[in-house]
Amino acid sequence: MSDTPSGYNREYYLKNKDRIAAQKKLRYENDPEYREAVKARRREQKARQRAAKAKARENQLPTNQREARKKRVILPNGERAVARMYTLGQASWRIGITSQTLTKWEQIGVIPEPTYRTPGGLRTYTTDEVSVIRRAYNKHTKLQAEAGERWRLTDEFRADIARGMAKLTQGLASNHPQEEGDDEETSDE
Repeated sequence: MSDTPSGYNREYYLKNKDRIAAQKKLRYENDPEYREAVKARRREQKARQRAAKAKARENQLPTNQREARKKRVILPNGERAVARMYTLGQASWRIGITSQTLTKWEQIGVIPEPTYRTPGGLRTYTTDEVSVIRRAYNKHTKLQAEAGERWRLTDEFRADIARGMAKLTQGLASNHPQEEGDDEETSDE
């Protein structure tokens, strides 16, 4: 038999595991304090597992896709601004919906077509556009949950999106900072 520094003796345990398991089971059945301690440990373990799963979901996007890309834009008044742009997948991930849902909302007119596209024609959304959609989605998800309803598209949701998007100029809020960046310069044409 070889003892490890922690006092755990693998050989002993392997030889006596059935007897040890039977003793634990008997104690669990007859000792309420022991039973509660075991249940508490199980609850703690499940909470740690849930937290680990939530953290994994947060980091679902590859590291290189979590950050928005910057793009220089020329506003209608001639001023230049640097806008942070999200791809369709990044935008939908930040809103909390699937990319198919975001595409469907665009197709049926719930959200307007994005202001910007990549040179390859892929949709890109500004942080302000994503914020408008996310706020409206979160608001209506909460309202419907409080009313005991499943999520569904409503006229109020569409109106909130329309009001929020109407406040944007070329996908940017009016208070959007005018910055200098080192990314590609693009005008909205």
